[in-house]
Amino acid sequence: MRFPDVRLPDLLHRRSDVRDFGTPVTELRFAQKGRDAVLSVWAKGDWQPTAYQADTTFVLEIAEPPKRRWTRLPTSSNRNTKVSG
Repeated sequence: MRFPDVRLPDLLHRRSDVRDFGTPVTELRFAQKGRDAVLSVWAKGDWQPTAYQADTTFVLEIAEPPKRRWTRLPTSSNRNTKVSG
């Protein structure tokens, strides 16, 4: 994620191993690219990010994507079968 015109404090110019936090995220990297601060996130498996800002606080939530529900489509053998209910 790129934060335009944000100066990253020297303390945050680093890589953080966050495997022990019980989330899919394994690593965070912060860097300064010109006038922009950049946050890179590495995670294992499938995940879905949600990001928002409230006042001066930026929040990044990482969650598993919603589970897909599969529905069986009619096949040639049951296409004309009457279903009673």
